[in-house]
Amino acid sequence: MSKRRMAMERLLTTRTGEDAPPTPVRVGAVKTMGLALLDMEDGKRAGDRVIEIATDAIDPSFVRDRLDDAAGDAVEGLMRSIEDGGQLVPILVRPHPADPERYQIAYGHRRWRACARLGRPVRALVKSLTDDALLLAQGRENNARQDLTFIERAQFAAALMEKGMTRAMVCGALGVDKSELTRFLSVANGLPEGLAARIGRAPRAGRPRWMKLLALVHDKGEAAVMAAMDTVSATDSDQRFKGLLATLEADHKESGNGTSPGRYKSGPVDVVRSGQRLSITIDERWAPGFGVFVEERLAALLAEYHANSATLAGAPAQARVRSI
Repeated sequence: MSKRRMAMERLLTTRTGEDAPPTPVRVGAVKTMGLALLDMEDGKRAGDRVIEIATDAIDPSFVRDRLDDAAGDAVEGLMRSIEDGGQLVPILVRPHPADPERYQIAYGHRRWRACARLGRPVRALVKSLTDDALLLAQGRENNARQDLTFIERAQFAAALMEKGMTRAMVCGALGVDKSELTRFLSVANGLPEGLAARIGRAPRAGRPRWMKLLALVHDKGEAAVMAAMDTVSATDSDQRFKGLLATLEADHKESGNGTSPGRYKSGPVDVVRSGQRLSITIDERWAPGFGVFVEERLAALLAEYHANSATLAGAPAQARVRSI
């Protein structure tokens, strides 16, 4: 174990009594602390410094990574921790590109808010960062945290793309592969504007449920989804998500899924049968790459169909009936 790792573990271990055994802080905190120490070491080599800065002289990052910064429990907990033992981990800032008298945060927004509420300056590592470097640092720190929800990561990914970062850079910043990034972007860009903010963080709603909501948006239309959102009055974000999904699914069943006897529609897939002809339409605006995914498997499906047809054709009549 390296000396730095040992020092981190000693620093992140608390005791509840004089002779009580140590209670380690969760792994995510150790990982985040490791990133901060690495930044501090890099800063020392580059001539950067850790200083105390008045919180009202600092602005947040130009890309938001949380839906509700009032996630009060976390800030309240940080306030108690800083009051008891001081601010152990500095935030990362850069000189503000538009105002030499101010600074801009790369990460550490909640520590900054906790110090602001306590009326004390915040300890910060000051580094000269380009826009891309700031976003990469922000994404790397987000990737080390365990509490960002699927929709927050999805919207952060979309914001990074809007700022001109390449897909490879965003994948690296968030620690995800291309497939997961595609899912992030399809949800973030496919929902009606303002819907995610109205729902909130919804920490229990993972990727499958957000993808289900996206499919319902495609089927019912943005106006109908926003109208359904108006009927949801829950104060908890998970309950808001659950209520919206339940309302849309109930309407979906009552309306017969918007289909006719010769038509079936689900999410981005629209299937129409007319006599002996079957047409399948895939709207890739709602499922980027899904059409290619299906197309690449058509040859294998056709071969499987012929193999099954040959097997049934050569089987005794009684066996064919049982198979069907």
